[in-house]
Amino acid sequence: MKPKPAVAKVDHSPMGKLIFEYGAAFLAKHNIDFPLHDWEFLIADVPQQKGNDECGVFACMFMEHWAGHIPSEYKETWHLEPHVEHQRASIAGSLLQWKYNKVRNVILEEANEWAAYKEKGKRS
Repeated sequence: MKPKPAVAKVDHSPMGKLIFEYGAAFLAKHNIDFPLHDWEFLIADVPQQKGNDECGVFACMFMEHWAGHIPSEYKETWHLEPHVEHQRASIAGSLLQWKYNKVRNVILEEANEWAAYKEKGKRS
């Protein structure tokens, strides 16, 4: 069975306009001179999540793959259903191993305790 791409054609223009208006209000409130109205708001046909808990994975992957432009097509497979869980685990592993992670040892200890608990349950 061929995996289905998690692509949806959704018009996000109302949300984009809301974000744009919020940005303009923020700039005005803080007296920041920025040519926000010169920017063009565009709606791109890009992969989108299907589930309610995939937005973080999609946001991280877009940041990783975006190179200042939106590709005309996606050749990567990270947005296909079977690969989203792999990407989630990969991101978690990267965050765990990040050199500035101050709680790495605590997380690893908890994971080891959980693994030992699960193993003990299998033997019973």
